Amino acid sequence: MTPEVIPECSEMLDRWTSENHEKLKFGLETEHIAVSRAFENFETLKLEGGVLRAGGRLAAFTIGELISPDLFNVHFEKARADIDGAYPMINREFVRHILREHPAVLSINREDDMGIANLRQAKSSYHPESMTEKYTAYRKQ
Repeated sequence: MTPEVIPECSEMLDRWTSENHEKLKFGLETEHIAVSRAFENFETLKLEGGVLRAGGRLAAFTIGELISPDLFNVHFEKARADIDGAYPMINREFVRHILREHPAVLSINREDDMGIANLRQAKSSYHPESMTEKYTAYRKQ
């Protein structure tokens, strides 16, 4: 991903958010804002990303960053639902990129599944070394 393709990725993000709004109500607006801010600050934050094209059109994009010499964190991954295999392909190719550019990386964090069963199943299919339970704490008033 380069700054030149970010406007195209932003357009795809808008379409993706609109198409998934009813299905994924929880946190979608917040995520959209976060991805947009990542685009706006891509170079400043030293983010890395990748794009996947099919038939010359943008099919998927992903964004992440090197957290430490041996840990890379994939923050966002979006793909067109009408292209079978777009999600696994962007994932595979970005992992190849990460390992090529950062040979010391031992772990890739794919982040939270947000309680979405299909997303959890997809992330589990990559046979993760570990998965961390997520908890929410509330302060008593």
